[in-house]
Amino acid sequence: MQNPFQYKTRFGLYRATIRAMDELSTTKRAWWIRQALFHCDREFPDFSEQLRELIYRPATLEDLTRSNEIKN
Repeated sequence: MQNPFQYKTRFGLYRATIRAMDELSTTKRAWWIRQALFHCDREFPDFSEQLRELIYRPATLEDLTRSNEIKN
């Protein structure tokens, strides 16, 4: 995987973060996520909260469907 600082778009960083959480070992994942959050804070401050939610509160498709049903 590329270093998080090499991603130039929010979408690219978001997708790469999902892959990192799924594919990397624990130590590499921790380093990658820390770097991704640092990069996001500096380059995409408006996107930081969404990336943190993805990392710290991951949801399955079932969770998302259930929360959508509750809202409706």
